[in-house]
Amino acid sequence: MKRVPTYRGGSAEAPPIFVLALTIAATGLIPFPLAAQNTGDRVRVTTSTMVAVGEVTTVNRSGFQVQDRGALHSFSYDDIARLERSAGRQSQWKRGLMYGGGTGVGAGVLYGALVSSTCDVLTLGTASNECAETGAQVALLAGLTWGAAGGLVGAGVGALIRREAWDDIPFAGTRLSLTPIVAPRPSTGGVSLGLRILH
Repeated sequence: MKRVPTYRGGSAEAPPIFVLALTIAATGLIPFPLAAQNTGDRVRVTTSTMVAVGEVTTVNRSGFQVQDRGALHSFSYDDIARLERSAGRQSQWKRGLMYGGGTGVGAGVLYGALVSSTCDVLTLGTASNECAETGAQVALLAGLTWGAAGGLVGAGVGALIRREAWDDIPFAGTRLSLTPIVAPRPSTGGVSLGLRILH
């Protein structure tokens, strides 16, 4: 009676047609970025020699082309150091809030130190502890007040400023490569099949 090939776990004894089909399918999946850009996307491409900003015109398995101010640049994924996609022009109110608030708090702390130093001079150093305490109170009050005011002003100014924001595209030299593994099994007359996945 002829033995019928069976499949067990990660290895299998398979007829030649199955091996052929698996090999063709696996080798057809050549390395390709897991996350990349699409035609029409506005991207910023950084290589070791240049930075290009423009619209993606064509994409293939090895790279893509970008139209940058009338010039057409071709890039290979292997040559790219950083790849970013435009997220559009966005308000800078958060950055303004942070800078304005930080400036206000810093000014308040400096003012408190100035008050403490002035107090020391006026009292000829006889009230150092009281001057230091007064300076700390002034720094706390001024820092909170000026920090809040600076934050509001900064946020207002930042809201009027709009800049293009960029999101990283994680291609990371990231490639998905599937390699078929076909090993003969002399003991049974079959073959062992497998796939090696590389990133």
